Amino acid sequence: VVWDGRGNFNELMSSRMVITTATSIRRIYGMPDTPAAPVEQAPGMRAGALTRVAMLAPGFDDASVVKRGAFIRRQLLCDPLSPPDPSQLPPGSLVPPEKDHRQSTRQRWEARTAPTICQGCHRMINPLGLALENYDAIGRARMVEKLPVPDSSPQAYIEHLIDARVL
Repeated sequence: VVWDGRGNFNELMSSRMVITTATSIRRIYGMPDTPAAPVEQAPGMRAGALTRVAMLAPGFDDASVVKRGAFIRRQLLCDPLSPPDPSQLPPGSLVPPEKDHRQSTRQRWEARTAPTICQGCHRMINPLGLALENYDAIGRARMVEKLPVPDSSPQAYIEHLIDARVL
């Protein structure tokens, strides 16, 4: 869009047009398997480079709120975030919160990064990552987070509505 002169930075960050011939990627976007012309994604679901599979899926896991937010801060906003000094943090602070089917990812990360010592950075990181919570670890759009209930047979799940608001 930008490098071949067909668009500009605004288009890069807001376009809903998806162009891919890879069947597996087309499925993530909800496109037909057969490559055809570019497809415009539905309003409100995907817009711009930050909602593309290439941005959302590179090795992120349950820590995607922080990893995605830090990526945007460092790579797109050129913010020189320094890793925290572990000796200054409460024990276990650098470990992602444990999965808990009773809490959404947002709730777990807000609780983990709530201490004042964490907020110096996380008030700038978390909102950016939370804004992308409507996409799972491989970039599929989602409206709910489905978490398994431990030791249930057959496997039971609790669903949490995704709250991607940035406050």
